[in-house]
Amino acid sequence: MSLRPSQIHGTINHRREVGGFVLTETIYKAQFSIASHFHSRACFYMVLEGAFTETFGKTPIESSHYSLIFRPAGERHYDQVGSSPTRCFLIEVETRWLEQLSECGDILKSPMTVQSSSLTNLALRIRRESKHPDVITPLAVEGLVMEIIAEACRKRISSSGVKPPLWLARTKEMLHDRYLEPLTLSEIARTVDVHPVYLASVFRRYFRCSIGEYKRQLRVQFTCSEIATTDTPLSEIALAAGYSDQAHFSRTFKRLVGMTPTEYRANSRNS
Repeated sequence: MSLRPSQIHGTINHRREVGGFVLTETIYKAQFSIASHFHSRACFYMVLEGAFTETFGKTPIESSHYSLIFRPAGERHYDQVGSSPTRCFLIEVETRWLEQLSECGDILKSPMTVQSSSLTNLALRIRRESKHPDVITPLAVEGLVMEIIAEACRKRISSSGVKPPLWLARTKEMLHDRYLEPLTLSEIARTVDVHPVYLASVFRRYFRCSIGEYKRQLRVQFTCSEIATTDTPLSEIALAAGYSDQAHFSRTFKRLVGMTPTEYRANSRNS
């Protein structure tokens, strides 16, 4: 089954065409499944609520809260929505835009998922532009989409090349499971059975940041989800993420996301 440009399953909550992009917010029913199909346009999409799985061939991609996924044009897949209704924001990109980016042409030929607070912020800003357009909106959306494409290309390049050692995968898994805990470099190194200095060096080589910076990103992603989906006071969210000083939390959040926690809450709920 081939879906025409802008043809999307689910209930469309909002849609706007801006230049060479179609911006759509759509809602899928819980447990909804979509048979094998493909789209004629490439697409970035972000899960705002809920979760679902897209399966490309035998490779499933889990689409969880505020993760950003890229799906190339013509890539056959099928979808399965999780146990609760799922709301997504989609950015369809005309082929001509990607054809102009010869440097990224081969990089963006397969699906990928990116969890990054900076990319989440860019997608939310595009969503806001689509809901409150003005004469500058086409230019603003074009610039923001180009930033997303550039960052996605960088992350794919950094993750390609020599296959990382198995202990590095265990390190990443440990960080994702325990990022709210006060882990030390020595403790992680003992767990994966490598020297702390070697661990720090190899981790930076593959992930382009230190373990501390990576852990900080995970904590900020946690706070993004809590800020956007709950009414929990910001001070409590900061404390749950390991920040005893709310001012320090706000500075860190703004540096990584590009706006204050208060602005982020307003932006993510803007309708």
